[in-house]
This record gives sequence, C-alpha cells and structure tokens, in this order.
Amino acid sequence: MFTKEIVNVSDQQFQDKREVISYLADLADKAGKITDKKSYVEAVLKREEVVSTAIGYSVAIPHGESDAVKDTFVACLKLNHPLQWDEEQVNLIFMIGVPLASRNAEHLRILAMLSRHLIKADFRQQLQDAKTSEAFYDCISVLEEE
Repeated sequence: MFTKEIVNVSDQQFQDKREVISYLADLADKAGKITDKKSYVEAVLKREEVVSTAIGYSVAIPHGESDAVKDTFVACLKLNHPLQWDEEQVNLIFMIGVPLASRNAEHLRILAMLSRHLIKADFRQQLQDAKTSEAFYDCISVLEEE
C-alpha cells in the first residue's frame, strides 16, 4: 500500500488541491498503481465536490471511485509550504486508491487505519518532523504492519 515511489516530501508550492491531486496521481501512475491518470484524477475531484476531504490537524485524505486503480495504494505527501484546501490549511495529504472491485471494505479499512493514527498528536508530529522523503516514508510505512 505504501511504496517509496509514492511517498514524498516537497518544497514545491502548489496552487490548489487540484494540482496536488494531479501530482500524487502522477506518482501513482509512474509506480504502476493506476491505468488511467486522467480518469482517476476526475474521480477524486468529483468526490471533493461532494464534501472536502480535509479532516483537520493539517491533513487531507482525498480519494475517489475509479476503475483506473490497479493496485491498492496510499500516495503520501508532506508539503513544506501549507496549502489552502477548502476551509483548511493542510500540509499532510494521503490520497487513497483502491480497485473498484474491493472498494468498500478495503477503502474503509485504510481510512480507519489512517484516522486511528492521525488522531495521535505524537504521530502527526513525527510526520511533521520528517525532513526528507525517506524519513517520511519510514514514519508512514509502520502503518503497513496493521
């Protein structure tokens, strides 16, 4: 679910959530996790129209239903420059991709796992303290064991 290719710390200044979602989808595409970047991005943006996926604590968890997802993934991004995501400032983004066939159970399991850990201030601080993509990956990859 977490792979080094789709876990990143970035100094890039993104203009909006659309740009971040496209960036993360590009990482997932290059890692072979999706088959059609455009349709996946459209699905995630469509979901964002329903209600924002910013959940507080400087965190957003975008996701969408798309048959373009080949392998379950969570693309993770820590922004060194926070971004306005609807009503909130975020700098930790976890974009979930789950194949449509296993969407409900797998998607809920991942959301629950992320939520359980992201509610903990010390875990969020570890993520915030990660200065490199490798350090960020080391922090987040421990969740894979659940």
